[in-house]
Amino acid sequence: MSLKKYAFLSEKAPDEMKNIIEYLGYGCVLLPGFKNLPAPAASHADMLFFRLGNRKLLCDKRYYSENEHLFSKTEDIGFVYSQISLYGKYPDDIWLDSLVYQGKLYGKKHRIAPEILEVYQKVNFVKQGYAGCSVLCTDKLAVTADAGIYGAIKSNGDKVMKIPEENILLDGYDRGFIGGASGFDAAGGTVVFSGDPAGLSSGKEIVGALESSGYRVLYPKGEQMKDIGGVRFID
Repeated sequence: MSLKKYAFLSEKAPDEMKNIIEYLGYGCVLLPGFKNLPAPAASHADMLFFRLGNRKLLCDKRYYSENEHLFSKTEDIGFVYSQISLYGKYPDDIWLDSLVYQGKLYGKKHRIAPEILEVYQKVNFVKQGYAGCSVLCTDKLAVTADAGIYGAIKSNGDKVMKIPEENILLDGYDRGFIGGASGFDAAGGTVVFSGDPAGLSSGKEIVGALESSGYRVLYPKGEQMKDIGGVRFID
């Protein structure tokens, strides 16, 4: 019996993005907001979950309890409760927002959940607290506007593309992040954006680099890119 495929993403994600994800064969798990996170990011998957292994998600126990009726419908996914609790004021909201690329962990010192550190004993510490949000991460290429993360990845000898800060919408903030505006379906070799890359100054270069790496790129045409907290694909 094959396992079901799920995509965890904000309930505020654009409808066309949800349609694309369902077209790829995933059931969308639309995340409600968590009152303990800042309102603009309260339903963001990259703030609410860290992926531990293929079908395990690390989360705040309170958030799971509030939405148990929703998560109990996802078959064969293990939810692991963290020892820490998320709170709205930075940097107490970023415990689960670390980045893993090429098997290496990137995150802010003293703000990485202990369960993550148990798995990744070696950490590349960066100044950017929202490490997971800041990077569009595939299994061959990382894309980011953050100079610190770019430098850390490059120094590890892994492939990374530096882009300028872009006009990505995020209510309550000057701008959002490229990682928060995208998701990577590893099983299907597909990158999904929340809006049209044509609206970004580096959009053509980003799409070109992804396609050159062998990925399909899908997105709602004509829509402005929005930071919706990324997508946690579980295949």
